[in-house]
Amino acid sequence: MKTSILLLSAGLAGTIAMTIFLLLPRWLGRVHVDVIQAGGFLVVGSGKPFAFPVGLAIHIAMGIGFAFVYPKKSFYRQEDRSYKINRNGF
Repeated sequence: MKTSILLLSAGLAGTIAMTIFLLLPRWLGRVHVDVIQAGGFLVVGSGKPFAFPVGLAIHIAMGIGFAFVYPKKSFYRQEDRSYKINRNGF
């Protein structure tokens, strides 16, 4: 349970950081591209007003999902089921 909460919070934190860096060029006025809205357009279709919230939901769900899939098995210690780094740092 503790590991799941840790992975959930890590996935959410990583997704928030990635989202900020994806939206930063648009906020600064450098480019007129919105990657999150483009992902929403792939699901709901072009020209829909709710493409951004759908794209953001997909983006957050995928970020949290990657946090649960990506860690190596050696990242977990089997004795106490806690989330520890092994000798190699991975």
